[in-house]
Amino acid sequence: MGRRVGREPGEEAGKCLYKGQWYPEGVFVPDACKKCYCGQGEHFCAVLSCDIAQCYDAVTDDPDHCCPFCPNGPNCRAPDGTVVQVGQEHQRSPDELCTCILLGSKADFSCPV
Repeated sequence: MGRRVGREPGEEAGKCLYKGQWYPEGVFVPDACKKCYCGQGEHFCAVLSCDIAQCYDAVTDDPDHCCPFCPNGPNCRAPDGTVVQVGQEHQRSPDELCTCILLGSKADFSCPV
C-alpha cells in the first residue's frame, strides 16, 4: 500500500474538518457542549457532562451554555411557590421555619423537627 500523495480538493494541511469547518491542530471547542482535539488531520471530541443545577429556576435552553445553570444563584422552591435563596429562611407554616441549604449537589429545605 502506498502513502497518499497530495490532498483532496478543499483539504487543508495540518487541520481537521469538523461539521463543515476547518480547525487548526490542537484543542478546539466547536460548541458549548464539546471539547475536541485535532492532531495529524484527525479529530477526537468529548461531550461535557453536567452537574445537577442547584436551583429551582435553572435555565436549560441557552445556546451559550451546555449545562443547565442558575442565573439567580442556588435556591429552593417552597410549596407555596416562593423562591428562596440558599441561606435564607422561609416560614412554611405558623410553627415551621425552614432554611434553604445546599445538600450535596442539590439545594433543598432543612426544617427543624
